[in-house]
Amino acid sequence: MACRYTINGAVAGFGPLIVSTFGYTPLESILLQFPLGTLCFISILVSGYLSTRFKNVMIPILLLNTGPVIAGCITIWKSSWEPPRPVGPVIGYTLIGTFGAVVSQIIVLGMSNVAGQTKKSIMAAAIFVAYCVGNIVGPQLIKSETKAQHYPELWTGLIICYCITVAATLALWFVMWKENRTRDAHAQRAGQSYNDDERDKLAFQDLTDKQNPYFRYVW
Repeated sequence: MACRYTINGAVAGFGPLIVSTFGYTPLESILLQFPLGTLCFISILVSGYLSTRFKNVMIPILLLNTGPVIAGCITIWKSSWEPPRPVGPVIGYTLIGTFGAVVSQIIVLGMSNVAGQTKKSIMAAAIFVAYCVGNIVGPQLIKSETKAQHYPELWTGLIICYCITVAATLALWFVMWKENRTRDAHAQRAGQSYNDDERDKLAFQDLTDKQNPYFRYVW
């Protein structure tokens, strides 16, 4: 989770400053935050709608939205910053906006796959801690003395963080998929039938996802 938030710390705090180093005026740098914000807003809405409309699409949506973030970082880093007003890095900067959907999906994914009041509270606290860590680490990747090299530490760090995000998400998906199969097989061997009334009753007993035999992980 902290890896996903590093870009928020860098972009939210230093976005206009980063864009100004492309050769734009302070006012233009602020105005160029609108395309990124618009893409962020749209990606969150679309991802949220698809997640509620279709079953088990959260992880595919999350992975799909990491692609533009990585591509955007590479585009900014490797494109020309030659004045006046280079277009390449601005396009890359705008693509980073899909990080909003990545963050929102991981929050939903985390909260949807724990049960029990204590575990939900711990998960909420873990998300907050990850948010803080990511926002602390992100700005540390910006080294003003490497401006001529297009801030290589920043883009390398963000690319690595989002590659870790992809790997961790795939690992999480495999663990949840395997656990669901194990639970289904165990229920079948025990002759357990799916009972809506029993499931609803257990839902109000504050059982954890490990204790509730009807709980299935979603992704």
